[in-house]
Amino acid sequence: FKWTQTSMEINYMHFKEGVHIANHISNSGRVLTSKIATLEAVENLKSKMTNGTLKSDTIKSVEEFTPETYRLDVVADLYQFLNSKTGGLWIEKKSQSNQGRGIRLIADVAKYREELLVKKDVDQFDGAAKDSTEILLEKLDTLEENKAEGQEKKEEGGSLASSSVKSLNSTSSIGLYLPAPEQKKWKNLNNLVKKLGGLVIQKYNEHPSLINNRKYDVRYFMLIACTKPYLVLTQTGYARISLEEYNTENYGDDSKEARACHMTNASV
Repeated sequence: FKWTQTSMEINYMHFKEGVHIANHISNSGRVLTSKIATLEAVENLKSKMTNGTLKSDTIKSVEEFTPETYRLDVVADLYQFLNSKTGGLWIEKKSQSNQGRGIRLIADVAKYREELLVKKDVDQFDGAAKDSTEILLEKLDTLEENKAEGQEKKEEGGSLASSSVKSLNSTSSIGLYLPAPEQKKWKNLNNLVKKLGGLVIQKYNEHPSLINNRKYDVRYFMLIACTKPYLVLTQTGYARISLEEYNTENYGDDSKEARACHMTNASV
């Protein structure tokens, strides 16, 4: 029997089923604890239920237990989300984060969609320092987009100059009007998804099950002691309850007080 703190300490190449026992499942970090892996499993289940290879008397469709969800690192999903008409409250998550880290509560999803397309001077998604290769690729992307805009500017001719004169002539005596710099937006979604890698956006359940008017989740553990023969040991588990009563008045605030009624994690 081998007990380790992480699965990285186990050499599964020398693992023998029925002979060795370990306290971690191989590839569990990729299969069980990743939000993207969970979405892939749900999509696989949906596909099998749709084509009839998998049938269930209990579940009619995955939409019964899965809210509207999009992977922002996939162009097709990002495009669908940007054009989705679903409003209300949403929540942004990082695929590999835990303990409530990387979660963002979205109260104004229309504004959020607009902000996604705006280029940032500082990368707000990972905050990592950029290397020379990344800087070069960004410059190439910018040149590619500017090339498409170049023709439009040529066709405008002197309209830019004339509009500037018109703006100056229309200013009042209190001073010149200086327009705010135009925000640059992403036009190539293939480049944008590289910045959004690992992010998942999901419709928030605004009417959750509550205990004493508080949100909760259930922690239920099982130990797969052996696969040949198959032996699983379980325990009763426990429930975690949010610190504050559930309400959506301050949804979107980044304060701990506002998040405490939406998250049950002990690390909040």
